[in-house]
Amino acid sequence: MNSARLTLAFLISPLIAPIAALVTFSFDLARIPTSRVVLGAFVQYGALAYVVALVFGLPMFLWLRSSRWRGKWAASLSGATIGLLIAVVLFALVPGWTGKDLVVGYSLYAGVGAVCGLVFWLISFGVTSD
Repeated sequence: MNSARLTLAFLISPLIAPIAALVTFSFDLARIPTSRVVLGAFVQYGALAYVVALVFGLPMFLWLRSSRWRGKWAASLSGATIGLLIAVVLFALVPGWTGKDLVVGYSLYAGVGAVCGLVFWLISFGVTSD
């Protein structure tokens, strides 16, 4: 495992969260977000994603690296689990955090977490390794 690729993976994969928020915003309102909305998404969701990556993602990575569960599926499932956990906490603490039905909100967070985990794994270990 290359440490430069690992660092790059930790820097890039959390950016999936604000991008997903912007895509969701665009589909919900059927318009392209303004630069203010883009900046807000990267500040709000980006900051949250980096904190989550540090607090939950790094320990999960270290645990997976030392366990027998490795590969794309383990990374995706771990990311989905972390995303779902964050959704449960956020939706309980801040009831208006998601303007969507809670099931849709949980699904979005779990899906974004799964994609973040997969992107992290692909950057860290490459497309061809399993």
